[in-house]
Amino acid sequence: MSYSSKDREAADEIDNDLKALGVNLVRDVRDIGYRQSIRAFMNQIRSADFVLILVSNDFLRSRNCMYEVLELLKDETFKERLLPVVLPSARISSTGEIAGYIRFWETESKDLRARASGLDLKNAGVVSEELRIVDSICQTVGDFCTVVRDMLYRTIEGLKETGYSDILAAIGYDVRYVVDELLRIAGLGDPEEQDMALDELLLQFPRNANVHFLKAYIEGLRENHKKELKSYSDSISIQPGHVGAYQNRAAAFSRLGCIDEAIRDCTAIIVLSPGSPDGYFLLGLCFMKKEWYDKAAGQFTMALERRPTHAAAYGSRGSAHHRTGRFQEALRDYNTAIGIDDTDHTVHFNMGLTFYTVKEYQKAIECFSISDDLKSDSEEVLLHRGASLLHSGITIVR
Repeated sequence: MSYSSKDREAADEIDNDLKALGVNLVRDVRDIGYRQSIRAFMNQIRSADFVLILVSNDFLRSRNCMYEVLELLKDETFKERLLPVVLPSARISSTGEIAGYIRFWETESKDLRARASGLDLKNAGVVSEELRIVDSICQTVGDFCTVVRDMLYRTIEGLKETGYSDILAAIGYDVRYVVDELLRIAGLGDPEEQDMALDELLLQFPRNANVHFLKAYIEGLRENHKKELKSYSDSISIQPGHVGAYQNRAAAFSRLGCIDEAIRDCTAIIVLSPGSPDGYFLLGLCFMKKEWYDKAAGQFTMALERRPTHAAAYGSRGSAHHRTGRFQEALRDYNTAIGIDDTDHTVHFNMGLTFYTVKEYQKAIECFSISDDLKSDSEEVLLHRGASLLHSGITIVR
């Protein structure tokens, strides 16, 4: 990792995150021993498989940092090994901004020449070498900035949102082990074995968002909802862009009646993944629990705009229409939902309720019967079917 000492906090953050994922970076603070050559360490950059560079304003103005860049640029394949992370202070988005760094190094070169003026040549060897380095930086800083600007670089926030997946993929890091372990643990039938295996995996990968996600999922299945929420929160804190963790945490909050918290998570899902129907659908379900039926219908419509075959969204929007007295719209949505997926007993039951409400008892009976076939022995279905039979004038023989 190459970085300015003034950006050490950001470097520590990335270093700790990658270490938790099993990736060890070479860093000056721990890999240069007492009295060892700093220059020799910087020269090693050419032999590294990959170089993660924290590009910042301080980095681009640092002699030592730019010396490492000079060493890197000596390799014709340097672009294949370069992993740039651009910090907010870097100003490289326009040619004018890049020119500012060229001007900075031109000034450094002029100042050094002015200070060396009048020195006896036989005493100026070290100054001549430094001038050569500064002039080389002056000639290459613009090209380096342009290369980074034109690459699909990442910010620290972007890396965290994706769980460092771009860097892991670039270096060919094998994440298959973690995936295989997660699948194995998920399939364990003994809860105690699951817990021990998860604890062991968390010791190896304490900042792997997916390990915390599986722990949360398992706790949810066991109805340990406080532990479930904590582990989903841990997953999100490690990988703020983990949409699945937000989705499941929203559902967990909803089950516990914490609707405001669920709404906040649904909003985060929409921000992170605006093209997906999931956030809108879950938000619609939250609004249903708040009895905000018009708002709920609007969210279900947003979900359907993104996935026109979303049967559950049609069924849920039908329920919202029913609650606001738009019975024909409700029936149309139920019909569409059933046309996409006719195996959801809830949609048939709700359609029966709407037919019952508009006093079409025969159709209500048909819907309740189908719902009963899909989920037999439902007391609620049997009661409503019985009421529909009575209203329809059909004699019930015991």
